[in-house]
Amino acid sequence: MPKRKKAERNESTDTPLTLAKKAVEALESAPAERAISAMEVVIWYVAIVGRVEHYKRGEEHVFRITREFADGRRGEEWEEKPLNVYAVRDHFLAVKEWSEALEFLGRTGVFSPLSDSITWSEFQKWQRLAYLVQEHDGLTAAMQGHQWGGEYGEVLKALTGLYQSSFFALPGEQGSEEERQWIERQKRLHPELGPLIEDGERFLERKRRELFTWFREPPGAACSVQWVPTDDADKKAVWRKLQAGGAMIEFLLPQSALKPVMLIRPSCTLQAIAAAIYGDRIHGMEYRACEMCKALFKVGAHKEKKYCDRETCKNRAHQKNRRANAKRKSGPEENNQSKKGGLK
Repeated sequence: MPKRKKAERNESTDTPLTLAKKAVEALESAPAERAISAMEVVIWYVAIVGRVEHYKRGEEHVFRITREFADGRRGEEWEEKPLNVYAVRDHFLAVKEWSEALEFLGRTGVFSPLSDSITWSEFQKWQRLAYLVQEHDGLTAAMQGHQWGGEYGEVLKALTGLYQSSFFALPGEQGSEEERQWIERQKRLHPELGPLIEDGERFLERKRRELFTWFREPPGAACSVQWVPTDDADKKAVWRKLQAGGAMIEFLLPQSALKPVMLIRPSCTLQAIAAAIYGDRIHGMEYRACEMCKALFKVGAHKEKKYCDRETCKNRAHQKNRRANAKRKSGPEENNQSKKGGLK
C-alpha cells in the first residue's frame, strides 16, 4: 500500500495557493452533473443612518457619523429593506466634491467599521481603491510583473490581507499627523497606557486588513448559500411556516420549487461596495477605463473597446482616429514636404 502523509487538518492556515489547489483537485474529481449553473449572487445591506456632521480641520473636510440627532434624540433610523448595492457602488464612484460625499454618507449609513469619522482625503482613497480593483488590468500587470511598489503594488498588498500596505498613507494630512503626535505624547506622559494603546493599534490594523480583503472576496462568515422559492405564491405561504422552531425551507417545499442563491451580508457601506464589485467579478463582468475620460465602462462583447458610451468621448475618439488615418494616408513624402515648407 502507498504511504500516506500524516498531516493535521487546519483550514484556518490555508493560503491562497493551497485553497486554489484544493479547488482544482476537487473540480477534477467532481462529476459534471453536480455543477450549478448561473447561481445568483444577492447582497443584503440595510443602511442604518444616523446624522452626519461636517466640519473642517485645517484645510481638510471631516465627516462624522453620530447617533445624536439635531433635536437631542439618540439612535438610528432605517428602513428594513435592502439597498441596491450596485447603485450604491456607482454613486460612490461618481462623487466628485466633498458636498456630494456628505450627501452620500447621509443616505448610505455606517461607512466603515474602522471609525465613526472619515476625511474627504480618505474617502477619495477608498474611491481609488474601488476603481483600481474593478479596472483590474493594472493590478493584473503588476501581479504578473512582481511589482510590489507604487500604487498598484500597495493595493495588491492590501488585498492579500497579509501585508501592511501604505496605500492609505496620506502624506501631509494634518489630522492624521496630529493624531499620531497626540498618541506619542500620551505614551510619554502615561507609560502605563502604552500597552493598551498598542493593543488598540494592533486591533485597528487587523480590522483594516479584514476590510481590505472584502474587495477581493467577502469572508466566509458573511457568505452562505440559501434556498429561495421560485414562485411568488410559495414565498408568501412559506414565511409563516418558517417561524416555527427548527423549520427548514428545503423540506417545506418540493425541491423543484426552490433555487439556490449565494447570499452576502455586509454590515457597512464599504463592505457593500466591495460585495458589489465581487458580485460583478464572479458573474464575469469586466470593466475598463475609458481612454478619454478614464471612467469605468463594462467591456461586454466588444473586447477591444477602448472608450465609454458618452457622446463626448465617442466624438473625441472619432476625431482622434480620423486624424490618425489622415496622417497615415498622407504618406512620408507629404509629411516631408510639410516639414520643408515649415522651414521657409
